[in-house]
Amino acid sequence: MSITDPTEAYFKDGGWGWDLTRWRKLALLFGYTDRWAENLGTAAAPGGTYTGAGTAVPAGYVYVLQALSIANNTGARGMSRVWIRSATYFCFLGCVATPAQYEPCYFSGAIVLKEGDYAVVQQADAVAGDVIYAAAVGYKMKINE
Repeated sequence: MSITDPTEAYFKDGGWGWDLTRWRKLALLFGYTDRWAENLGTAAAPGGTYTGAGTAVPAGYVYVLQALSIANNTGARGMSRVWIRSATYFCFLGCVATPAQYEPCYFSGAIVLKEGDYAVVQQADAVAGDVIYAAAVGYKMKINE
C-alpha cells in the first residue's frame, strides 16, 4: 500500500514526502519568518568594560544566530569576547585576548536560540568615547503550533 490518496487516513496528521523509496512523514519544517539584525554597539562606550546585550528571544519564536561580532574602531584595547546567554547557562563563542584596532572578535555558524536566550558582546578596557561596532545577525522563525 502506498500513500498516494490524500483522502486516506495517512494524510490526516502532518505533511508527507516521497524520499525516492517510499512515502514518509516529514519532520518539522524549519521556516524563515524574518531577518534578525540587532545593533549591540554604540558610538560612545563608557570607560571600563563595555558590554552590549541583545534583546531576549520572545515567546513564540526561535532565532538562528549566524554571526555575532564586536570591534573597537578607536584603538587597541583589552580582551573582546562574544557569547550567548539564557537564564540557566552561558556559552562563549569567541575571544580575542589583545585585539588590534579594527580587529573583530566574532562567531559565525548557526545556533538556535529559544525563548529567553540572547546574544552578548564585551570589550574590556574601553575608554570613554571609543566607537564600538557590534551586531548579531541571523533569522527569526515563528513557531506555529
